[in-house]
Amino acid sequence: MDQLSLNWMDRDISHISHGALGGSATPRRFLDFEVNGVSLYTKLAALKLDFISCLGWVGDEFDARSRSTLLIETEGEMRHGRVALYVCPECVDPLCGSITVAITQSPETIEWSSFAYDSGWVGEPDMDVFEEVDGLGPYTFKKSDYRRLLLQTI
Repeated sequence: MDQLSLNWMDRDISHISHGALGGSATPRRFLDFEVNGVSLYTKLAALKLDFISCLGWVGDEFDARSRSTLLIETEGEMRHGRVALYVCPECVDPLCGSITVAITQSPETIEWSSFAYDSGWVGEPDMDVFEEVDGLGPYTFKKSDYRRLLLQTI
């Protein structure tokens, strides 16, 4: 059984270029998902994916909605009911892309599987991207520990 924890993390913006159109990278402090002591944010950053978790930085209403989807109380808002674990660190807009996961449950477990980058542009031929992210999951958590962590932390 895998072990899930939530720990505060700061977004690393030192490697982000600002491009010809300007813009900036906003520093963020957020709750990161760690599985078996390994930060998923760090794994994504190593793949050059600039996303931060959906928890701890947007606001109470967003955290409550995210917790509800993580607990499978409500259906995920992404395609096929998938849940966005990591989102755009500037605006949270799904059209900026996100890292999504399929969450399933049994009476004793919760499983995160099929991690993927989702552009959010469903049905737009030139913009619709859905690609699996290698090296993440599947992860299986003891349901009681998983629920306790999410209900106590957020």
